[in-house]
Amino acid sequence: MRLRFKLGLLAILLGCSLGGGLALQAFTQQIAPSISNASTLFDPVHPTLKRTQIPLRLPTYLPQDLQIEANYEPPPIQAVFPEQPSNRGYKIVLGYSPTCSGGNACRLGTVAGHLKPAQSIESEYAWVRRYPGVKFPEPMQKVKLANDIEGWFIPWTCAANCSDAKVVWDEYSYRYSMGIKVGDRAALVKMANSAIEAGDP
Repeated sequence: MRLRFKLGLLAILLGCSLGGGLALQAFTQQIAPSISNASTLFDPVHPTLKRTQIPLRLPTYLPQDLQIEANYEPPPIQAVFPEQPSNRGYKIVLGYSPTCSGGNACRLGTVAGHLKPAQSIESEYAWVRRYPGVKFPEPMQKVKLANDIEGWFIPWTCAANCSDAKVVWDEYSYRYSMGIKVGDRAALVKMANSAIEAGDP
């Protein structure tokens, strides 16, 4: 799976180096279909999540990994806790293995919610705008989400490993994020909207 990911990423990076060629345009315009178990993915961990006082925002849409070869059937995505939820927040790794702690090879993405810090989203991720290395060509920008919520799209960056692209937003006293490894804005907005619409009151 690591090789497939690197080959797919290489194609994206070549598109970036060519100034956003046809291959990159196709990548950014296609919204991936949802993984098959998206609606039940969080059921096994829901009792544990309920221990936190953070209202849950769990997506019902999760984009398939478009970097996986068409004739390859990956293991089902599982919701994994790298650490136990607390009253300050929760973080869930969307992993191809029940032991995935967030590593690049086993991670599809992340879902998180925590108490809202004093720092704004724009300030927290200001480093992305200044990042000198390889990153998704679509810039960090505001996005409109369900229920008239304003969020931010945070593009992925790459060094030795690649980060998740994210959509991050604040609701009341909480900050939420949806991340997909080498993800794109359209799929992440759809993922965030599904979490908002299905969320706790």
